[in-house]
Amino acid sequence: MKRFIIIITTIILPISSWAQHFSNKAKVNPVTVNAFYKIKINADVVAYCNNQLQDLRLFDNDGTEIPYLLNKEHLYEQHTTFNTYSYNQTREGNKDIIIVENKNRDSIGQFLFEMKNADASRLIRISGSDNKDNWFVVRDSFYFESYGDNNNTTVRKSLQFPKTDYGFYKIEIRNNNNESPLNIIRIGNNDNATIPAVFQRVNGLSYTVSDSNKSTFIHFKIKPGNKIDRLAFTIDAPEMFLRNVIIKKFIAADYYSDYSGSSSGLKKKARAYNPVTMEAELSSNYVNNIDCSNFLGNEKCDSFIIQIVNKDDAPLHFKSIEAYQLGTTITAKLDKDKAYFLYFGDSLLTPPSYDLVYFNKNIPSDIKSIDVQNVQSKQQEDKDEYNGNKDKMIVWIGLGLAGITILLLTMNMMKKMNNSQS
Repeated sequence: MKRFIIIITTIILPISSWAQHFSNKAKVNPVTVNAFYKIKINADVVAYCNNQLQDLRLFDNDGTEIPYLLNKEHLYEQHTTFNTYSYNQTREGNKDIIIVENKNRDSIGQFLFEMKNADASRLIRISGSDNKDNWFVVRDSFYFESYGDNNNTTVRKSLQFPKTDYGFYKIEIRNNNNESPLNIIRIGNNDNATIPAVFQRVNGLSYTVSDSNKSTFIHFKIKPGNKIDRLAFTIDAPEMFLRNVIIKKFIAADYYSDYSGSSSGLKKKARAYNPVTMEAELSSNYVNNIDCSNFLGNEKCDSFIIQIVNKDDAPLHFKSIEAYQLGTTITAKLDKDKAYFLYFGDSLLTPPSYDLVYFNKNIPSDIKSIDVQNVQSKQQEDKDEYNGNKDKMIVWIGLGLAGITILLLTMNMMKKMNNSQS
């Protein structure tokens, strides 16, 4: 009998785990190729998730939970690219001669050599020229320097030299005693670029403007509450301005206080709203975006206030004020023959734990992005969605069998008790 109960429980638990208490959903746009995709999590979805998006789940039309990787944009990201130089390599006696062309006449103080890993030391000389006829020494008698990880089959070695802007560089690598040459794959330099973040507009923002005591007060409301990483102001008057800005929000804090007039020592729970502020400025000298990711973007809020200090100047006239959120995506492998849905809005869910996090480097970096459709109530039916009706029937059958089993066990136990008493 105990074995029977274990079997019933084993059937019921995995099925019932799918029926989590999500309040909302969004259908993922279909794909045409089986591959990894970046699914864009728009601001409307974020509004119905909890603060850290830990209740976000992806299911297919068979009711299978799909693993994913969560990624949120940063305000600014450093992106490094390896820019290669054209070069020609020849052999003269015991030397390898490499002529590198600096087409743009950039100011250069380093070359990075990408080559097959080798335990070898070579003496190097670098000369510069503007016509490949007249050469001038840049650095003499030095060696490659390690650059990055040397534990791979392909490594990078650095040549450091005084910064110059010749059109051509001659690199002479001396191979002693007829040593074999180094296996050079390419020559270049790292180009570090700052890439601005991708933002998405936050819907549901409204505001009222009032002027008082040489300040302008803007009261904002967001419905539903959401995260804000940037506020964008379009100001059409006056022509020149520079104003200090104070952004204020209120954080709820619970505390316990004595009942009024009570001598029993009993306490009641109360809630206070403590103000916190952030300072910024608006100026006619630049685009008026206030980045507030660490203030309004770390958790959802439904209201806040901005004070603009005018002093003796006329108030600013706002053509528009818009709120934006840093882009968020999840990376998952999708099948072209299946439909997918995002489910969210369960405040009790803990963050998911997937093996996929250990294989991030195995996922291509140039995968396509896809959107999701409008947010809907979880109760709204969709023909492509897994509804779990068959599983619900199995659950009810299992519960019925479990109930009958418990009843039989109880009757059997009572019978034994009666026999023992008699």
